[in-house]
Amino acid sequence: MSGATADWAWWLGLVAGAVPLLALAVWHCTDAFHSAAFAFRRRGTRARLPPGHMGLPFVGETLALIWYFNLARRPDAFIEAKRRRYCYGDGDDDGGIYRTHLFGSPAVLVCSPASNGFVFRSAPPGSFGVGWPVPELVGASSLVNVHGGRHARLRRFVLGAINRPGSLRTIARVAQPRVAAALRSWAAKGTITAATEMKNVTFENICKIFVSMEPSPLTEKIHGWFTGLVAGFRSLPLDMPGTALHHARKCRRKLNSVFREELERRKVKMVTGEGGDDDDDGDLMSGLMHVEDEQGRRLDDDEVVDNIVSLVIAGYESTASAIMWATYHLAKSPSALAKLREENLAIAKEKNGDGFITLEDVSKMKYTAKVVEETIRLANIAPMAHRVALRDVEYRGYTIPKGWKVIVWIRSLHVDPAYYDNPLSFNPDRWDKSAELGTYQVFGGGERICAGNMLARLQLTIMLHHLSCGYKWELLNPDAGIVYLPHPRPTDGATPVVAVGATDWAWRLGALVAGAVPLLALAVWHCTDAFHRAAFAFRRRGTRRARRLPPGHMGLPFVGETLALIWYFNLARRPDAFIEAKRRRYCYGDGDDDGGIYRTHLFGSPAVLVCSPASNGFVFRSAPPGSFGVGWPDPELVGVSSIVNVHGGRHARLRRFVLGAINSPNSLRSFAEVVQPRVAAALRSWAAKGTITAATEIKKVTFENICRMFVSMEPSPATAKIDEWFAGLVAGFRALQLDIPGTAFHHARKCRRKLNSVFREEVKRRKLKAKLEEHDDVMSGLMRMEDEQGRRLGDDEVVDNIVSLVLGGYKSTSSAIMWATYYLAKLPAVLAKLREENLAIAKEKNGASFITLDDISKMKYTAKVVEETIRLANISPMLYRVALRDVEYRGYTIPEGWKVIVWIRSLHVDPKYYDDPLSFNPDRWDKAAKPGTYQVFGGGERICAGNMLARLQLTIMLHHLSCGYKWELLNPDAGVVYLPHPRPTDGAAMSFSKL
Repeated sequence: MSGATADWAWWLGLVAGAVPLLALAVWHCTDAFHSAAFAFRRRGTRARLPPGHMGLPFVGETLALIWYFNLARRPDAFIEAKRRRYCYGDGDDDGGIYRTHLFGSPAVLVCSPASNGFVFRSAPPGSFGVGWPVPELVGASSLVNVHGGRHARLRRFVLGAINRPGSLRTIARVAQPRVAAALRSWAAKGTITAATEMKNVTFENICKIFVSMEPSPLTEKIHGWFTGLVAGFRSLPLDMPGTALHHARKCRRKLNSVFREELERRKVKMVTGEGGDDDDDGDLMSGLMHVEDEQGRRLDDDEVVDNIVSLVIAGYESTASAIMWATYHLAKSPSALAKLREENLAIAKEKNGDGFITLEDVSKMKYTAKVVEETIRLANIAPMAHRVALRDVEYRGYTIPKGWKVIVWIRSLHVDPAYYDNPLSFNPDRWDKSAELGTYQVFGGGERICAGNMLARLQLTIMLHHLSCGYKWELLNPDAGIVYLPHPRPTDGATPVVAVGATDWAWRLGALVAGAVPLLALAVWHCTDAFHRAAFAFRRRGTRRARRLPPGHMGLPFVGETLALIWYFNLARRPDAFIEAKRRRYCYGDGDDDGGIYRTHLFGSPAVLVCSPASNGFVFRSAPPGSFGVGWPDPELVGVSSIVNVHGGRHARLRRFVLGAINSPNSLRSFAEVVQPRVAAALRSWAAKGTITAATEIKKVTFENICRMFVSMEPSPATAKIDEWFAGLVAGFRALQLDIPGTAFHHARKCRRKLNSVFREEVKRRKLKAKLEEHDDVMSGLMRMEDEQGRRLGDDEVVDNIVSLVLGGYKSTSSAIMWATYYLAKLPAVLAKLREENLAIAKEKNGASFITLDDISKMKYTAKVVEETIRLANISPMLYRVALRDVEYRGYTIPEGWKVIVWIRSLHVDPKYYDDPLSFNPDRWDKAAKPGTYQVFGGGERICAGNMLARLQLTIMLHHLSCGYKWELLNPDAGVVYLPHPRPTDGAAMSFSKL
């Protein structure tokens, strides 16, 4: 062999050896990481994880499950592979428990009568909760997700509504006419797709029973949305356009909208007494609307909708599948069908021509009951049930770690030859004797056994009776293959049959290759989070104190979760869903076990987000001194030398000056005198126009007043330019930190440079003319201010503080005033009370048109309107800090250098702290807010220094508006965008005129 050939052979051998080595490293890294993390957390103990393997990075064994269920079409091989590999004894030495990683989470899979029973019934109280992969799909407030008293109360109602003899009698009477009509229509067609037709008739019956909806184009859409929703239950946890999970979330939002509209219709009907013969008082939705707890509180709209969606899913999807499988198995088992037909024809003969059976008739159908049980055993509609470990749980020498999902694999019990002879054959006679204890769990077990199990059996019995008495059927493709996710079905059950051969293998190969795309996407999704977690663990190695980051996820590389925040705030226009998604995913206890603290990555930096009264208060006030500083995403935009960014003595000195200059009683009296003439003139000009865009006009007059008070500038083309630059500056605060032309951040930097130039020129002009005494404004006050050594602020310090104070003084205040006009236009009763109080004040003035600080102190109802406006408007949803050192809080570490985002918005719209929080109700301020739940101006030593000035400007505008003018929104249903500040999409366009 030549030297060159030998050299190439050597390199080829090296590469050939490296590929398997790399593949093994990838295969084992996830399992090694979780095993090491567990061993580290439980060091010093003999705790063991269950046997098993956790699969590939990020996707775990989800692709393997999909392969076994839908591509190889051997679903039982998934669990059998684990049993063969990890069971070394008599088949049960491993306890029927394995570790895995499915649907985006580390998990423990249990699959024996003993282990399943442990999770369902015999584990110590508080060990397990419900753990759906994506709880919001089925409903965070639904029966299947709530715990404790809420679960018990809902379960009692549902059992009474759909599972008791009285309700089953009613349902039997309601369902049969539609079943009979459907069978006649199928016979007229001659050929049907059973899965589709049975889903249709079952869905129509459930809609009638649960929400009194008759078939219509709307119910067809609802049916399609439910189908999309169910498809997302056991999909890859990848929420991006084109994925099953993303489509399922869209379907869920559409269902929410439809059922909320139905709720509103019923509420109106209850109030007005209208509705005529359209009586829906006896259905499930109306029953849920009237469920009360021990204090007489009823379910809110979200709770009713969540429960309706979850109950409709449970009531029709699995039942329709079971009916389809009954027809399938009976078509293949003519002797079983003959015995079924014989029994049901005998029942029909006893009825003397009455075509519909009763609950008493059902009780006589012994063989039919066996067919029902055998169908639901062999169909295995729901192969698994989902739980989550609420604490570390010990079972047979293994530990199920807190926070891990627990997948109760019930399918394997029903097809195990250890419990059922010839388990894959359809044999109703096996039910001549009961199944062994713990081996029949088609409806789950324990206190969460399916509340509608008798309803499912009833629907199946009714369909079997009418089918066997009057119809015959034959499978067109008796050898069709079966797919098993999201529910088992023959391949021709819903779509045209696919020929087996080259096309079939091409499809399978394409599906396998397509799996690489989500795998790559998940790798990208998790890499930032994995990097920061690894860096944190490395930096804190060897320490004995907290080594845990707060729960959460850090999103995509570079941009983190900034795009998600922008999506929720300005595209989906559901800003509170951003934080609610974190709460649902990372809170496993009573709603506050996670401490209201999450890790994230926003505005270009790793960050910790705090969002509870306790955690916010810790950052604002009670953390050890020196723990946190101010941490704006880009300090240069607001000014590195401004009051909001400096610390220590410089901050204290500037704060004393600002408090005296804009927030003390004397300065407020002066401001009240200065601003009112301009406010009055602006209102007259608006009335002359007739139609205005409130956001624009209010911002203009507020900016002019701030310019006059802070820098003695009168309106001019120059101040109009300055206003534009401030608007551009604000737009960059919560934008992606991408400094390239065309981005909001790049434009904000340009605007800041222009503002610097204008205000430096003004500072220089004042210095040259030595006319500081000419201006009794904030700029001159800043230029005269001295420290203990007599040093004055530099020009850059003066400019930074003027920019930050103008920002604080007009942008948020003008937004609050706009929202006040918006809410008052929608609430004439509130406006009437406001007008009454202010007209009384005006009458006391004896012709003087401007109010004073003493007048304002008498305006009690106006003060409540002011507080309610700034609470609900939530102008600044978040405040920024930075950890100056590693900070420990409730067992978590906030790493040094990470941003800390104090999410104040969530407090102001949380129903735990404010009744009906999204309604505008000034009377809620008859009593003070709970401590720590009202943080519109921040908290601690950095609470907004101009908070009284903001309240003053809002009060003045409300006084003059209510005393002399009326207005009406032109687009009362306009949407809202929330960044950089909340505003209606039309800027609150309104008609405006004098009273």
